[in-house]
Amino acid sequence: MYKLTNKEEFIVVTGNDIIDEVESKAICRKINELLEFEVGNNSLLLDVRGVNLNDSQFDIFIQYLSKIKVKRISIVLPELVNKFKFRLWKRKYKNYAEIEQFMTLEEAQNWLKKG
Repeated sequence: MYKLTNKEEFIVVTGNDIIDEVESKAICRKINELLEFEVGNNSLLLDVRGVNLNDSQFDIFIQYLSKIKVKRISIVLPELVNKFKFRLWKRKYKNYAEIEQFMTLEEAQNWLKKG
């Protein structure tokens, strides 16, 4: 289950439970629709503190996101991913979007606003 909110500077996706491939496609389709109407709004804040990332297909979700026109993605997590692992993951998507991880919504929002 997820909730989409369109703010002036960015789109917020708040999720809980697990994100599977079907839900990933649905979320990306909705984000793409929002981006068509809000041309300047191409940043995304993912609040996945309530998502079970171990059971989710989160990497598949990011792969789908990389195919739409999102420039910056801030991910709010309950605990940060290992720096080495995150660096590898970030490098994988660097040609598609700039990605950062945060532990608070405020930090994530500030990073998006600076970009």
